[in-house]
Amino acid sequence: MSVFLDNEHLDTDDLGHDASIGQALEVAKTAVQGTGRLILGLRVSEQEVESEQIEEILTAPINDFERLDFISGRPAEMVLEALQTSRRAFEDTFPVVKRAAERLSRGDLTTTMTLLADCFGIWGQTHQAVCTAARLLQLDLDRLELAGRSIKAWLRQLAEKLGEIRSAMESRDNVLLGDILRYEVDEMLLEWERTLSGLIEHIESQCVA
Repeated sequence: MSVFLDNEHLDTDDLGHDASIGQALEVAKTAVQGTGRLILGLRVSEQEVESEQIEEILTAPINDFERLDFISGRPAEMVLEALQTSRRAFEDTFPVVKRAAERLSRGDLTTTMTLLADCFGIWGQTHQAVCTAARLLQLDLDRLELAGRSIKAWLRQLAEKLGEIRSAMESRDNVLLGDILRYEVDEMLLEWERTLSGLIEHIESQCVA
């Protein structure tokens, strides 16, 4: 087994023969302490380990594999990339909502629900991206304000509006759903686009050297 940190050999000789990948991870974390970097990725035998696989793979013995790579990075850079990706996906839902409203007005409920389900997935991922950014960068979302409102309040508003849409869908209240799609969602999306942009600008100015 060869263990690397950012393509440089990582000394794990002090670990026992049956050491786990999790123990090697602790060595990698120690190596980046004080550098402003965090361990952000893991490759095992040249294969990227997905987030849902991490917990299981950390218990595996390092000697079960030929090569182990830890990838470090500055959390602010990773967060910015994730938020910028989320913003682009979020913007892509604008025309999808309009199509959903059009299909609903024609009585095409199946297509409407499919389109909205896609949007819900993206909106939920955006919400999670903001929460993850706050955790990694230790941002106080109660104190950080954009347009006179805290990010926490923006998150709450988004969750409430999504709850209204979901409730209308589940109760099959197509009149209410149509009203929300035609008269309320556009404003919500525009406000959230501005919020994401403001958060990105804040991180760029305050957290990226």
